[in-house]
Amino acid sequence: MDFDTYVNGLSSNDPLKIKLVESEARYENIKTKLLQNISISFDETKVFCTELLNKVPSSDELKLCHHCEDYTFWNTYLTYFRNLAGGIEYKKFDSNKLKKTLENQLATTGTIDATSLSKIPMLYVVDPVEVEKDLNYLYNVADQWKTIIYSNNQNNKVLEASCKEARDQLKLLEKSVRNFPFDKGKFLYKRKERGIILRAKYIYLLAKDVLETYSLQDLTLSIFGKEIVVNEYSIVHIVSRHFAAAAHQHFVDKTYHNEEVHPKKMHLFLKKIFDIYSKHINPNGMSLDKIMFKFKGQLYIIYTSIQQIHLRGVGLHKYRRLNTMFPASEEKKKLEMANGYNEIVVDKDMSIYLVPV
Repeated sequence: MDFDTYVNGLSSNDPLKIKLVESEARYENIKTKLLQNISISFDETKVFCTELLNKVPSSDELKLCHHCEDYTFWNTYLTYFRNLAGGIEYKKFDSNKLKKTLENQLATTGTIDATSLSKIPMLYVVDPVEVEKDLNYLYNVADQWKTIIYSNNQNNKVLEASCKEARDQLKLLEKSVRNFPFDKGKFLYKRKERGIILRAKYIYLLAKDVLETYSLQDLTLSIFGKEIVVNEYSIVHIVSRHFAAAAHQHFVDKTYHNEEVHPKKMHLFLKKIFDIYSKHINPNGMSLDKIMFKFKGQLYIIYTSIQQIHLRGVGLHKYRRLNTMFPASEEKKKLEMANGYNEIVVDKDMSIYLVPV
C-alpha cells in the first residue's frame, strides 16, 4: 500500500488526514490565486513554495515557480547568515522529510504511528558541494541588491526603510577601514558588506510579512487612550538593530532581544505591556516619549515620537510612532536607575517605571 492510498483510507476525523487535507486545500487555494494573477502575501508564498518545491509540478505549477524566488532566498539566508564564508557545518530544514519518513514507516510496518510525528528529525547536514552552490547564490543576490540599496525606493516605504538601514551600516563599515583603504579589497570586508546587504533583504521580507499579516488597526497600540503606531520604520529599525546578534557586522554596542520578544509579534508583546501601564498608572505627568519597564529581570526602554505626514484630501496628519524598543545593557540600566524613577512592582515578573515629562 502506498502513502496516498493509506491516507485516503483513513477516517475523515483522523488527525493525520485532517492535517494533510487542510494543507492541500490551502495550497490549491493559493495556486488558484496565482493562476488568476491575484497578489498573495509572503506568508502564503512560503506555504505555496514549501509544497511546490517538494513535488513534481504540473505544467500550470511550472509557470508559477518564479513566485518562489523570495522564498528560496529566505530559506537559504536563514541557513547561512551566521557564517557566509563556508568551512563549517550547516544544517537545512527538509520540508519533505515528514512525508518521506511516513512512507518508509508505512512500507516497513504497514501502518503509521501518529504519536511519532513530533519526533521525526527535520534537519540534514548540507554537503560541501551544496554549500558552495548556496553561498554563490547568496553572493549573487548581494551583488544585485547592492544596486537596489542605493536606488530611489521612495515609492515602497518598507523597501526604503530597510535600504536606509543598510546604507547606514555600510557607511559604518566603510568608516572602519578609512585608515586602511587596502582592506576594502579583502575577502573579510566583502563578506561583511554582503552580510549587511543580505540582512537588508531579509528584514525587508520580514517587515513586509508583518505588514501583510496584520492590519493597521492591529499595529496601532493604545496607552492611556493615546495611540502609538507600529509602522515600517518601527519594524525595520528595531529588527535591524536589536535582533539576531550573530548576523550583525556592526552596532557592536547594541543590545539584542532574546526569545521573550519575537520580531513578528512585537506589537502583541507591547500591547500587553501598555495594558498593564493603563491599569496601574495615573498618566498625568508621565512621558510617552520614553517608556521603561522591567520584564523577567530585564530592563526595556521604548522611545516614541510625534511624526507628521501629508495625506491627500486631509492635509497634515500627526501621529505618535514607535521608534525603538530594546533591552538595556547593564551600564545603561545603572544610568537609568540613577535617575530615581518611581518603580511600581506589578508582579514577580513585571515592574513599570514612571518617567516624567
